[in-house]
Amino acid sequence: MTTFREGGYGAAEAAAEVRPYQIVKLNADDKVVLADSATDIAGVVETGAKVGATASFALRNGQGTFKVRLGATVAKGAELTSNASGAAVTAAAGNVVFGTAVSAGVAGDVVEYLKTDKVAA
Repeated sequence: MTTFREGGYGAAEAAAEVRPYQIVKLNADDKVVLADSATDIAGVVETGAKVGATASFALRNGQGTFKVRLGATVAKGAELTSNASGAAVTAAAGNVVFGTAVSAGVAGDVVEYLKTDKVAA
C-alpha cells in the first residue's frame, strides 16, 4: 500500500543517526540513511533523528528554499549534489542536483539553497 503525503517533505524511520541539514536517501528497507553518492538522493534532513526515530526531510523535488551543510567550498549559484558523507558539494556532469546555492560557503557551513531536481549536464 502506498502513502500519499502532500507537500515538499518526506518522513521515514532512521536506520542510522542523521543530523540536521545532512543529505539522505532511502535504503532497500525504505529507511533513512546518509546519501553516499551523487546519484541517489531523497532530500535533506530537517531536524535530525536517532536510530529508530522518524526523520523528516525536505524532498529534492519540492519547492522553495531550504538549508544544507556543505562538504567543500561552494560558490553562490553552484548546482549542489551529495558527497560520500551526506554533505553538499558542487555537482559534476551526470550527478543528481537537488539544489542551487543561494550563497557561497566552505566545508561545515550551513547555507540556503533553492530546491531543484535534475541531472547536471
